[in-house]
Amino acid sequence: MKIVSVLRTGLEYGVDQAHFLHDQLPRDAVCMTNLPAIKGIETVPLEDVDLIGWWSKMELFNPDGPLGSEDLFYMDLDTVIVGDLNRLIAAVRGRRNLVMLSDFYHPEHPASGVMYIPARAKARIWRAWSVSPYWFMVRRRLGARGGDQGFIAENTSQIDRWEDLCPGAIVSYKRDIATRGMPGYSETMSSGNGKVPNGATLVAFHGNPRPWDMESCTLSSLGITRASIGSHASKQQSQGPRQSSTTQTQGRSKGTSRHSRSRTR
Repeated sequence: MKIVSVLRTGLEYGVDQAHFLHDQLPRDAVCMTNLPAIKGIETVPLEDVDLIGWWSKMELFNPDGPLGSEDLFYMDLDTVIVGDLNRLIAAVRGRRNLVMLSDFYHPEHPASGVMYIPARAKARIWRAWSVSPYWFMVRRRLGARGGDQGFIAENTSQIDRWEDLCPGAIVSYKRDIATRGMPGYSETMSSGNGKVPNGATLVAFHGNPRPWDMESCTLSSLGITRASIGSHASKQQSQGPRQSSTTQTQGRSKGTSRHSRSRTR
């Protein structure tokens, strides 16, 4: 199983955000990106650089792409590791179904911030996406049909949920931690006490505030520090130096067509 992130550079995301997550991860984790290389992080190329924002995640499902034969454990860049990641990896290893979050505010809908993508589940989703990716990006999508996660849910036969496999392991900063006076607190949505819940492994930030924008004293009050981030990664590191070159894959085919493109930004 390969641990992977996706970086499509833009106004909010760049090299620093990739390092924020990958500083917490084993050395053999990879970043799928439109950049030619990221110092200190192994990278694989995004093949369609015109995909917008979160839609770049769809390339994770390309069975002919650079990670096509791999089972993938995916995390958004604004994820903070506060426990043993092996707990989650062990829970999904060898599973046949796609695993997604339940949306933190609307749990009936699946969310794509943390996913397990078995290689066998990719082709069906990719075939549906390849029909007209640029139309899917620009059409109006509401409710369960929202964004990449709505598209994924519409085009797979079975989705398992992290909450069923590892209850309490993945928590929301805004819903489960933030309390009155903290960034991101909501009168209607937040129920935290200012601390990371016991048993949590990952903290998802899913929108503002981003963890890299928060004051270090606020993160420290949650038990999140650079030292603690490094300690979680060091328990899982593979041997050898972390690579800083782009992984090359021979003979792969491009899955998305590049005609009839619509640009929205």
